[in-house]
Amino acid sequence: MSATGIGFKFTATRKPHDPEQPRFPLFLYGVVLAFDRELTFVKSSLLTGKITLGLRGDILETVKKVRVIEQEYLYRGFLSLKRIRLQHTLFEGGWDEEIDRELIDRGDCVAVLLYDPDVDAVVLIEQFRVGALGHTEKPWLMEIVAGMVESGENPESVAYRETIEEAGCAIKELRYICEYYSSPGALSERMILFCGRVDSAQVGGVHGVPTEHEDIQTWVMSFEAALDLMRQGVINSATPIIALQWLALNREALQREWRSKE
Repeated sequence: MSATGIGFKFTATRKPHDPEQPRFPLFLYGVVLAFDRELTFVKSSLLTGKITLGLRGDILETVKKVRVIEQEYLYRGFLSLKRIRLQHTLFEGGWDEEIDRELIDRGDCVAVLLYDPDVDAVVLIEQFRVGALGHTEKPWLMEIVAGMVESGENPESVAYRETIEEAGCAIKELRYICEYYSSPGALSERMILFCGRVDSAQVGGVHGVPTEHEDIQTWVMSFEAALDLMRQGVINSATPIIALQWLALNREALQREWRSKE
């Protein structure tokens, strides 16, 4: 496939693709005016990075840049608060004016959904959450094991450590699920989500690190019971909702995989 610009020509090669996902990457540099008949006309623009198009010419990703002009800490504690002055490019070209944004700087966190495939049960934890204060009379939330990545740790080691601290059990196998930003409009936190195999018969009681004022009740329940709590709104924190929905989609395959290793 060819695309023509002012006085020069680009050539892009398409790799075989899934017919249900008819998209391909196209890397161009220069001033682009038009594409051949497979692609629709695109406004001329100065490209300095990647542009991705669909087979009908719909732009999926254009060049994006940001300039950090200055930043300062307004507060440093368990969480840190920054004020950042920046500029970023606009979808229709050019740059936005300078803007100030306040950012809660938290870093990476890990969460792990504990699952026992032998009895189709999950382990949930319940603890007080200050973020729910003011929204409910009882700000204790049903969640899954989670914790911050400390200096020198990797996400997997955090999953193993936090499971012992918060649920009092050990992970037998660990499966990566995904990564996502918890609230990127104001929070830098990136959540790294896992599913961990455990023996739920060994789970129960109250756990947590006393010096961190953790008071955590563990609950073992069937997967379907946990799903019902989510449907009823009892489980109303984003991380366990995402984890349980992932397990709903992957439970049978995960059971086959983990049981085949026994």
